[in-house]
Amino acid sequence: MFQNEQQTKNKTEDQKVTIDKNIDFWKWFLWILQEARIVDTNYSVKGSYVWLDWGYKLFKKIYAFAQEAYIQSGHNQMQFPTLIKESTFLKETDFIRNFENDVFWVDREGSKKLAKGERLALRPTSELIIYPMFARWIRSWRDMPLKVFQNVSIFRCETNETRPLIRNRETIGFIEGHSAFQSKKEALAFLESIGKTYSILFEKLGIPVKFIEVPKWDQFAGSTKTIDGYVILPGSKSMELFTTAYLGTTFSKIFNIEYLDQHKKKQFVHLLCYGPSIDRILATIIAYYGDNKGLVLLPDISPIDMIIIPIFNRKNKSIIMQYSNEIKKQLISFGFKVEIDDNELTTPGMKFYQSEKLGIPLRIEIGQKELANNEITITRRDTLQKETLNWQSQSIQAHI
Repeated sequence: MFQNEQQTKNKTEDQKVTIDKNIDFWKWFLWILQEARIVDTNYSVKGSYVWLDWGYKLFKKIYAFAQEAYIQSGHNQMQFPTLIKESTFLKETDFIRNFENDVFWVDREGSKKLAKGERLALRPTSELIIYPMFARWIRSWRDMPLKVFQNVSIFRCETNETRPLIRNRETIGFIEGHSAFQSKKEALAFLESIGKTYSILFEKLGIPVKFIEVPKWDQFAGSTKTIDGYVILPGSKSMELFTTAYLGTTFSKIFNIEYLDQHKKKQFVHLLCYGPSIDRILATIIAYYGDNKGLVLLPDISPIDMIIIPIFNRKNKSIIMQYSNEIKKQLISFGFKVEIDDNELTTPGMKFYQSEKLGIPLRIEIGQKELANNEITITRRDTLQKETLNWQSQSIQAHI
């Protein structure tokens, strides 16, 4: 059940990655998605994949940051349907031209073929779902500003080469916001505010973003002003991380989103839409900070702060596990998220290797030497620096 030190070393060496991030980034990227249990890309539908346990935990951590950013900026969270009636889709011809090649259509109800205009589109984006509801909810100037957000799947029929997390046919983590205002001035002021909100959000996530106002020919469909956030991936490849768009009154006129102003006159509402993809946010974090050993995660993003790896044999297992659990309990009391890897079927060397692949910020080793001296040995994931600390030290909490 327990392998000796040389066997552990050999097994670990055999499984070390030989893919260099700096030489073949995309091969490395696919490797890390698999080895760090982010997603399984071996799904039968092109451009779709299965979120694995560690990847989904990271997804939820990032989502929590984004959710808080929206709530703090005055948005209410809602959840809108996925399907769009074809007759609704056809109301905006410019919008159709921009998305017609991206749409997946449902053309049957059971065995019954749907008539033209009755087909159902899987959401490529949500304007045509949300704005008919805005038309029902907004009646007076008192009903604005109206700010909502949701986290949804979007579906786009990508015909080019798909890349997991980056270019998908199904993206499950599109956290989008929509808002309505009385005037262009108010809408543009909030567009600027959303840009600042995103700047703070991505700073917390450790992602440097470049804001670019896109030319008219590349603006979001239906908008009159679009500002996108871009990141630079290894190899100097740029990637759009989010879009913010002033839609003016384009969709208000299509869906009759009108309100009575303070002078009892009818006016069209000014609309904004904006949103990042959690999939791409995670892809960026992986690309920026990962190395040839695996993920490197900021403590605020990692599902756990520390992993304790007890190193024991049959004789000292009980006392080392007792010491490890005492340390875990104390660290949790300090506010850290801590787990113990006590799997007896895996060697300590393999546990070290696994913790590095997952990007856990701190690894704590506890063996006979640490037990005898009332110590712990910690290794930082970002620098791989190892240090032995006296557990009774008064400064242990601040040091860790």
